[in-house]
Amino acid sequence: MATFGATKLFGVTAPSGFVQETSKEESAEVITLRDETGKTVDARLKKVKTTKVTIKTKGEVVLTDVALGVFSGLTVTESKTDESQEYPTSEVTYTGYVAI
Repeated sequence: MATFGATKLFGVTAPSGFVQETSKEESAEVITLRDETGKTVDARLKKVKTTKVTIKTKGEVVLTDVALGVFSGLTVTESKTDESQEYPTSEVTYTGYVAI
């Protein structure tokens, strides 16, 4: 896979073309318990961490290059292409959930 400004793929497969931008976002929600006065008495993480990896490419788009399945615990949850510009672009989003 050729790259154009981005080289880290976070263990996932990119579509065809030149990788232009990658991002990885991890998040976990917090549960807060409050008493009758509204004061927070306890705050805990929910037991699931969400990871989202997005890969954006430029050039000829062939999303079939992205194999179905699990990559580093992530699965493809969204993909889109845009061929209205001078250079076609694509974007693939992978999402995974891990118990913590």
